Amino acid sequence: MGQALKNNIFLYCILFVYWNLQLACKPTRPYEGLDSLVKEYSTHPIDSLRLSAALFLDKNGRSASSQKIYFTDQNAKEVTFDLTTVTSDSGLNVALAKNSYHAAFRTVYDIRVLEKERLRREIDMAIADWKTYPWAKQVPERIFLNNLLPYKIYGEYPDEWRIFSKRKLKNLLQKICDLKIQSADEVYEILINQANTSLPFRYSEQFTALTNYPSFTELNAIRRGDCLRIAYFNVYKLRSAGIPATIDIVPFWGDRNGGHAIDVFYRKILNGTIAREIFGPPNGQQLIHPPKVFRISFEKTNVLTDSIKPLLSENDSFLPSHLYMGDNLEDVTDIHTTTKDIRYTLTNRTDKRIAYICVYNGGEWKPLFYGKINKNSKIIFRKMGLNMLYHLALPSGAGYELIEPPFILSSKGKIIFFNDHHKIVKEFVVRKITNSDFGWVKKKHRYFLSVMNQYGSWQNVEGKIATRDSIITFSNIPCENLYRIVDETIAPIVSRPFSYAKGNQNWY
Repeated sequence: MGQALKNNIFLYCILFVYWNLQLACKPTRPYEGLDSLVKEYSTHPIDSLRLSAALFLDKNGRSASSQKIYFTDQNAKEVTFDLTTVTSDSGLNVALAKNSYHAAFRTVYDIRVLEKERLRREIDMAIADWKTYPWAKQVPERIFLNNLLPYKIYGEYPDEWRIFSKRKLKNLLQKICDLKIQSADEVYEILINQANTSLPFRYSEQFTALTNYPSFTELNAIRRGDCLRIAYFNVYKLRSAGIPATIDIVPFWGDRNGGHAIDVFYRKILNGTIAREIFGPPNGQQLIHPPKVFRISFEKTNVLTDSIKPLLSENDSFLPSHLYMGDNLEDVTDIHTTTKDIRYTLTNRTDKRIAYICVYNGGEWKPLFYGKINKNSKIIFRKMGLNMLYHLALPSGAGYELIEPPFILSSKGKIIFFNDHHKIVKEFVVRKITNSDFGWVKKKHRYFLSVMNQYGSWQNVEGKIATRDSIITFSNIPCENLYRIVDETIAPIVSRPFSYAKGNQNWY
């Protein structure tokens, strides 16, 4: 899933920069649907919960926008094409090719497409699910508002997913209720595993993406996609069953290539007489060793507006693409793994006010998170994953420049620099080029050993042909460094950095 996410979601996020510019002019028309509902619900005490829901959507959805799909013919004239008649990716492409149609999307504000009665239905259905299903009755109001009530997840067009999916899941949900199941974990297992008959969807790295942020209609038409799209589809199903859910995103892994997205949901676990709240992935699908994890929140966090944008300048405007979602992201890294704040003092002073911390991913250093540079050139990067290789960067125009030597944040939270002390390893035995099942050394392949320098780049040390499978030996190699082994038949981006100690490769 990680490789697919690398190829999709973060290309999508890059496009978000353009999308963000499209939205520079905010709509001035009042949010008429919700304004009217707020006024209506305010007059009746019995509608206090509906009022809370309407006020929440008003506060957090007033500036929300969506990507709306449209189709054009070969003359670029917009045409009508009913996506709900499509039931497969191949079927979509055949239909488009047959009619010489092309798909595109435009950005629209939710307030221009959500009418009063649609909003009323969303509020009433969400409240009914919250109060009806036994596994939902213990959900706190704050969780209900942010993770069950919203009519969308993030960025996608707000279609009528709740009505459609509830109709498709009706028999399955009735079966779950008849079994008197009260555990959200059990409901999740049944819902996700058995709902594939009525709402089919499968993982694939090859799929058609009509938008960057998929609506229910798009997903139900194409029925395959990467881990981000699976997560979106699962959240729709979970919320339709009264289970609060959203998506956690790993923009980039720090010890492997690609990134990941996973659906997470709320439940209470009883430990004796004590109830423990959990909002995370399903059992057995935990995120292993992430450097940074963000949770999509419908409720505004305003990280981008309040914390990041004030640090940027007109001349140095670069921002990692996923952080353009920052006003709807919550940092939940410490929920998934042990973290430590990285406190770093720059060697050289700078007039820039923001720095980025990067991970090595896909053969290059990719900015992951930000830190504010204070007047003493000190930076704090909050809640970073341990036992990870990092490198710092500064914005430079529309891009970034790497600074300072790369370092390891150890499992104990210590910063460790790798330096060549001119010592050598007489016998350097390597078995793999990456920490994955397909990374083994192969007989008769030529391999190149490189050492990472203080700038985070690679310097070749030696090339050699393997005479055996799963092992190759180099001699007189500088020690106390970070290394990389590249198979000349495979793209270098596959290879991962590693340290070497007592004959073992320790991967980063």
